[in-house]
Amino acid sequence: MPMIGVQGIRGGVGTTSLAAGLGWALSKLGDRVMMVDACRDNQLCLHFNQKLYEQQGSMFAYLKQKAWYETAFHFSECLDFLPYGNTAANSNVVQNYVPFFFCKKNFEPLLRVYDWVIFDLPSLSVNDDWMLFDELDLRMLVSVADANCHIRLSSLASSANTRYVLNQFDATDLIQQNLSLLWRHQYADKLLPFLLHRDAAMGEALLMKQPAGFWKPDSLIAEELNTWANWCVLHLKEAVNA
Repeated sequence: MPMIGVQGIRGGVGTTSLAAGLGWALSKLGDRVMMVDACRDNQLCLHFNQKLYEQQGSMFAYLKQKAWYETAFHFSECLDFLPYGNTAANSNVVQNYVPFFFCKKNFEPLLRVYDWVIFDLPSLSVNDDWMLFDELDLRMLVSVADANCHIRLSSLASSANTRYVLNQFDATDLIQQNLSLLWRHQYADKLLPFLLHRDAAMGEALLMKQPAGFWKPDSLIAEELNTWANWCVLHLKEAVNA
């Protein structure tokens, strides 16, 4: 079963909201999904009706040498999630252990229970390479069509398991139009064949502490997340299980 990561090329591109939305969309297809927060900001839990400063979480339990997999929460019939946990008091120690904890060896047993394990990864701009990045079946790198992301993409040496996701697209913005056309040509083999539009429903969903598709299933972004989920099933799940 696939193990994938959703990662921002930098902060502020909507990565955590997209990860939560993708997980929900896959669960609505009837697949069992485990969401894993690998960011010390611990914000994925906010999309599943949990408190931001909830101490319990996988990384917190791992540091305390406890059974980290028992810190998972149940959100819906087909979707569970593992929060990172509040590790602020141990922030200096955490950085030494994170790359060793978030690796395929630790999380592979989950694939016996779940159809998908989805990691909400820290952005490229705030962390070093982890072994997990190359171990994933697919890493979805999230960008928005602006000059900063364009510069970062142009200097990026991406691996074979990486695909690009264009988020927060505004069709009335000329710069975004031009950059999206350029990326479609320049990264034809990497850019997903669809884009995700800017939609107020995404921000509303976070305020309601829910995934976008749960909050407004008839919104544009919910439909696009469903498209993304179906793309994953078609291009990844069937290939991994073949």
